[in-house]
Amino acid sequence: MTKGTFSIYRVDDFGLAEMGAAESNLENDLLYWEFSSNNNTIGFLPGNRTNGYKMDAEGTYTFILDTEHNTVSVRKPSYAAYDTKSNTLTFYADDNRAMHEANSDETVFNTDDQEEDSEWHVAGINHNIAKVVFTPSFAYARPTKMDYWFSMEKLTSIEGIEYLNTSDVTSMYALFYGCRNLQYVDISNFVMDKVEDIRHILTLFGDSEKTLIYLPKGTTAKDYVPSTAQLSNSFNIVETTDGVNYTCENFQLFDGFDFVVPKTFTATKATLNRTLTTDNKTTVYLPFEFNATEFGKVYAYNEEKTAKDSVVFDMVMSTTTNTPYIIVPNGQEISAENVVVATTNIAEKTDTVPMIGVYKKAFVPQNDYFYDDADGMLKKVTADNDVAINAGNAYFMLDNGLSADAVKVVLMGDVVTGIESTFNDQHSTLDTQRSWYTIDGRMFSSKPTQKGLYIHNGKKVVIK
Repeated sequence: MTKGTFSIYRVDDFGLAEMGAAESNLENDLLYWEFSSNNNTIGFLPGNRTNGYKMDAEGTYTFILDTEHNTVSVRKPSYAAYDTKSNTLTFYADDNRAMHEANSDETVFNTDDQEEDSEWHVAGINHNIAKVVFTPSFAYARPTKMDYWFSMEKLTSIEGIEYLNTSDVTSMYALFYGCRNLQYVDISNFVMDKVEDIRHILTLFGDSEKTLIYLPKGTTAKDYVPSTAQLSNSFNIVETTDGVNYTCENFQLFDGFDFVVPKTFTATKATLNRTLTTDNKTTVYLPFEFNATEFGKVYAYNEEKTAKDSVVFDMVMSTTTNTPYIIVPNGQEISAENVVVATTNIAEKTDTVPMIGVYKKAFVPQNDYFYDDADGMLKKVTADNDVAINAGNAYFMLDNGLSADAVKVVLMGDVVTGIESTFNDQHSTLDTQRSWYTIDGRMFSSKPTQKGLYIHNGKKVVIK
C-alpha cells in the first residue's frame, strides 16, 4: 500500500486558488480517479474502475481543475536540467526527471520550495548558461522563490517564459543580476501580487542597457529602478497597463547588437546608436520610421530603373518601417519621436525583395551582393570571401542574370541633373559606355548619338 498527497486547485477568473488537500490510498501502485462535471470535484476511486483514469503511483501529483472547460490536468513536481553540451537550462514539470538524471551530459536541479538562492547559482553553473527554455509542462509548476534565477552573464535568450507562472512567488531578488548579453526578455505576464523582494531585479541595466525588457503588467520602471538618476539613464524599458498597449520612454538600438522587438510598442524617443560619418554612404534598416531629410539623404531601391550593370535608387523624403535604404548621412544619429516601433520580423530571401534587411548579424549568402561603402559598389560574395553584416543593415539579391563581381550604384537625387551621385567601377570590366543618362534619369544602353544635354559619370555633358 502506497500513500500519496494531492493538492486540488480550481481555475476561475481570478487564477488558481487552492481548494484543499486530500490523502488517498493507492492499490497495486495505481491511482484511479474521475472528474465530476456536476460539482466540479475530483473523486479518488478504489480499485480498477473502467470509468476512471490512472497514473503511475510514484511521485506527488497536483490536479489543476478547469471549471470553464470541465477538464482536469495533472501537475508533476518541477525541476530544471542543465545540458553541458549546449549550455542550456531547461525547466520541466513532468515524469521524466529520472531520465535526465541518468543522462551524463545533464545536471538536474530542484525548482520547488527553494529556500536559498537557486541551486544552479549556488553550484556556479549560472556562469556557463547561455540559453534558458521553459517547456509547456512548466505552466503547472508553482515556484515560490526565484532569487538569482537568471543571474547569468552569458545568457542571450529565454524561450517559453510565458509558461512561467509567478502567482505564488514571494521573492525575485537579483532576478537578472549581471546579465550582459540578454537580447530581450518579456515578463509582462508575471503576476507580482505576492512578490515582496524585488531588489536588484533589473540590475542588468547596470551592465547592459541594450537589453529590451517588457515589465509586468501594471508596473513601471519606477517600481524597480532605485534612484531618479538611474531611471533617467535607463533605456529600453517597456511598460503596459493592460497587456495590450505598450510604451517605452527611451528606446535605443545599438550597432553590433541584434535588434529583437517581440511586441510592437510606442516610443517617446527611438534612436539608432550607430556612428554615421558625414557622407560615408551605408545601408540602414530599422523597425521605426524617421524623417529622411533630417539626417542626410536617403535613397530607396527603384526596380524599374535598375539594369543589369547598375542598381538605381531614388531619393525619398520619408521612410517606412522595416524597409532597407541607402543613406548619405550628415553626421547625426538617426532618431524619431513619438513613433511606433514594429515587431522585427526577419526578412527572408525571396525573388521579389532584392534588397534584404537583417535584424540579426548575418553572413551574406554566396553569389549575393553587399554594399561596399568604400567605393559605392555592390560586390558579389564568392566562395573565397565571407562577408558579415550587422543588424540594421542590408544586402542585395539581384535576380537579373548578373555575373559581374561588382555592380554600380546610381543614386537619383533632387538636383537639376536628376542624378545625385554615380559610382564608377574602377576595378572591373563593366562597359563604361552604358553610364549615360537623360536629364530625368533614364539610362542608355550605350553612348547617345543625338545632340542634347546628358548625364555621364555624374556630370552634365553636351553632345553637339
